Amino acid sequence: MKKLSLISALLVLMTLLNACGDDGKGGADAGGDAGGDASAGATCGDGVLDPGETCDPADTCPSGCDDSLSCTQDHLVGSPERCDARCEYVLITACADDDGCCPTGCTPAGDNDCSADCGDGEIGPGETCDGACATACEALDACAPAIPGGSAATCDAVCRSSVVEACVDGDGCCAPGCNNDNDDDCIGGCDGGGPDLSINIETRRVSGDLTQVWAGFGTLTALRNDGETLSLGSGLEGARVVLIDRASGDRVALGESGSGAFDVPVAEGTYDLALEHTGNASESGLLILESGISVDASTEELDMFAFESQLLSGSITVGGESVNGNTQSFVVLERVPGGDAISLGPTNEDSYSVIVPEGVYDITYVSENRDGVTPENPHIVLQSSVQFGPGGTLDINVPSASINGNLTISGESLSLDGYNDFELRLRPENGGSEVLIELQGNDATYKTIVVPGVYDLIYESTSVSSSVPLAPPTVIMEDVHITNDGTLHIDIPSVDIAGDFTVNGEPTPKTVYDDGFILLRRAGGDETILIGRTREQAYFASVVPGTYDLIYRSDDRGIRMPHNTEVVLENAVDVSGGTLDIDIPAVEITGDFRLNGHPFPGSPFDRAIISVLDRNTGSLTPIGKTNEPGYWTVLVPGEYDLVYSADNVSVVIPINTSTVIAGDVSFAVDADYTIEVTSHSLDGAITLNGGPFPTSAYDYGLIRLNPVDGQSRTLARTNKGQFAVNVLPGQYYIGYRYVTGGNVPQGVIPNITGVFTVDGDTTKDVDVASQGIGGSFLADGLPFANAGAANNAAYSLVDLASGDRFDLGQGSERSFETLVVPGRYEYRYSYAGGEDVPRNEDARLGCVDVIIPQ
Repeated sequence: MKKLSLISALLVLMTLLNACGDDGKGGADAGGDAGGDASAGATCGDGVLDPGETCDPADTCPSGCDDSLSCTQDHLVGSPERCDARCEYVLITACADDDGCCPTGCTPAGDNDCSADCGDGEIGPGETCDGACATACEALDACAPAIPGGSAATCDAVCRSSVVEACVDGDGCCAPGCNNDNDDDCIGGCDGGGPDLSINIETRRVSGDLTQVWAGFGTLTALRNDGETLSLGSGLEGARVVLIDRASGDRVALGESGSGAFDVPVAEGTYDLALEHTGNASESGLLILESGISVDASTEELDMFAFESQLLSGSITVGGESVNGNTQSFVVLERVPGGDAISLGPTNEDSYSVIVPEGVYDITYVSENRDGVTPENPHIVLQSSVQFGPGGTLDINVPSASINGNLTISGESLSLDGYNDFELRLRPENGGSEVLIELQGNDATYKTIVVPGVYDLIYESTSVSSSVPLAPPTVIMEDVHITNDGTLHIDIPSVDIAGDFTVNGEPTPKTVYDDGFILLRRAGGDETILIGRTREQAYFASVVPGTYDLIYRSDDRGIRMPHNTEVVLENAVDVSGGTLDIDIPAVEITGDFRLNGHPFPGSPFDRAIISVLDRNTGSLTPIGKTNEPGYWTVLVPGEYDLVYSADNVSVVIPINTSTVIAGDVSFAVDADYTIEVTSHSLDGAITLNGGPFPTSAYDYGLIRLNPVDGQSRTLARTNKGQFAVNVLPGQYYIGYRYVTGGNVPQGVIPNITGVFTVDGDTTKDVDVASQGIGGSFLADGLPFANAGAANNAAYSLVDLASGDRFDLGQGSERSFETLVVPGRYEYRYSYAGGEDVPRNEDARLGCVDVIIPQ
């Protein structure tokens, strides 16, 4: 057993850390007084969590409660109208039939929900454990309390982690959005932004031996989103051992597993101990070994590596039989919550023996290829939320069912020619990756092996074929119960549709220079299927019947077909076979672009693009450039918004981009339509604390114009001292953003001026307020310890409003001095080398409120 002794200590302003944001975790409060605080409701609806409130506004309150545990009764207490609604979960203790719960002490004789097979060493239906059940639940922390259910005696023990989101005094949790005003578990505010803000770090050291840390572990794995499992190294030898700060996510590297003794300085805090694989991004992995390790002044010794008693072993079978031959299928334990994964081994190894940290896991089956012997599910959970205690035996059987059958189209046999592009997939009802069904040769037959369960059968084909129908991903069979080996014939419904393409009742042009696509989109879906091109003048297609939206997309800007990038010709068309002629309406719109009643400049350097916005599809169709003599376009009739976007920054035309200049413009018939654009000048001086900004090209920030409706644009660099532009009428505010240099303030001011209206030529001077801050980098109250190239750290300042990070300097420089704009900032510390400075990679060292003195 390896020991870690903790000596002396690190941290500055750490008592202020959580007040800077993100202390606690989100979720529903499982405790507290059901009646709520008497003050709740007094300010309900103001969007602020006041004392006694659990949510605000009312539409953020829970309207129902479900923790997915059969052995709890779920209750909604309080009310959204009073902003004190929250969920409470009461453990069921009475034996009762058909409630889905077998409470502690109940038996099959008095409760038919209890398993008669408990104690046989195999996890069967309705069981979460058998022989290796946990007897207690361990909460992650005060913001993630554990909810127990079932019992070891009835083989249905389960632990679920809840999360707290209410601001409640005395529960030990400061949830997101809470502060010291409404939750006494939250720490008070930040330091005031005085001129001397020295940063003191008190050093603590942790020591130990990593020689045998990895021994006995199974293969560490990472589960990708597509369900593929990637091996990260047998036995975890060479994985990085880290402490992870639970408040900030900051990491402290202790060394590689198997590397021997370590003795490193760290910051005070509460940490998780973890093994971390540091391969490429697609092969990263993390295994939490121990949670909630406190490193503070009272800590003398920690036992971080006491895993000898947590050996888990057993057999692995598939369908009750041993697997012979090569296979790439595995049984994996996946931690709940968190997703950390430990592979118990491939299914062709009859037994396994691994060390498993205590916790709640899903027992998961993963297949990386088809071997014809084991289930082909890429990723599926066999047992959910199994609590593992101090070791034991767990035999795991992967249930298996082999199904086969024929593929038909509307009851007719199918002969495949090798060019048919379609997929059949089984989607598990209870989650997990879809299983691709592969056909055997060209015989339209299949065979697949899956984990038994309830599946939906999905069909998809997007390529035109004479033998299979077109369809976006479509469920063609629902709630298919696969329980054992058997035959499942698959019939794909299909109807033939055909018709002519016309534009305004006339045959569509046959030229490739005046073409468009006609598509069907499943009603309520996103994916489309192409049934024809307008240049072909007619179409024929086989499709899966259903309700579709009829879509037109332009392929080119010809003279007869509409130019719309995407438009809905008709909603909710019942496609059930037969003739479906498709006429594309079109109107021709021409006109001029005018700026304040005059032609726009003809220069390509003073140019904007005018587009029409289809609100139904969100598609934007350009109709012309303002530097051209006029515009001409063809559109599908409808209601559109006109959108203006400056293509080049100019002092002549408005600088706005993506701005609606006219709404609900009706284009119903051919028309000559002049588009008028109104512009006003906007100018002003740029000053810093009432004086000039530096004029150097190496010291500047940006003055930004922020339309209330539209996209932000840069007005000028601060070293220019002034700005003069033209803008569209509307409401605006002006902000500041630091770019580079040490003589201009760091940080972001989103709104300096407040919202103002431009309805004529306007002058708006901009004064950027700033404050100088500075101080020393200290360690244990003294100048930075043994400062130099060999012992160093980087300090930075993070603007908590924008997330921008600014350098303060190196610890070896002993002090810092900088200029910042008003706001709330957080100090960060990053280890840069050496034996005598804290190893934290990105420690949060408190925060400061910079307020400009009046």
